[in-house]
Amino acid sequence: MNENYYINQINHLRAIIDGFENKDNNIYNIMNETIDETFWVADLDLKFNFISASIKKILGYSYDELANKSIEDYLVDGSADELKKKLENEIRYIKKNPDKNQDYFERLILCFKHKTKDINVWCEVKIRFLLNDKLEPVSILGTAKDITEQKLIEETLYKNFDMDNKELLQELEKTKKELEETKKELEELKNK
Repeated sequence: MNENYYINQINHLRAIIDGFENKDNNIYNIMNETIDETFWVADLDLKFNFISASIKKILGYSYDELANKSIEDYLVDGSADELKKKLENEIRYIKKNPDKNQDYFERLILCFKHKTKDINVWCEVKIRFLLNDKLEPVSILGTAKDITEQKLIEETLYKNFDMDNKELLQELEKTKKELEETKKELEELKNK
């Protein structure tokens, strides 16, 4: 298989989706309204070649706003570096083990900028490389799922855990002081 094969597959997928978009009952819109994930294809420079319309629900951007733009432009600073580093490592790994790519998706937690809301959107992103006939990466297939609510719950739990630990440490300090006072009292009683 060569790069043209994958381009044809992507174009075929796009034609199917376009077909859904043009139907009266609009199965495509129903899918986008109910599916919590978006799927996308990007080149190795991280520019979107395709992204499903469900991205609007997650980040507020339309397909046209994201087409041929870099994923990095929509990531919060640290996430862009994490993604680049992960992709570089994966490309090295695939070059050494090309047969391992076929059933493998790498999972990342990345933070994106929302278009209109003044919030960051946390997404679980799964990526897999599409390979040419020489088993070299030519593009990236990915999914993204909004996990912002889950991330906020985790942060709250960590804060509560830290508070519980602070209270526990305070209790331990109090108990330690009480033990030291009791020890002093015992020493004084012994010396009498």
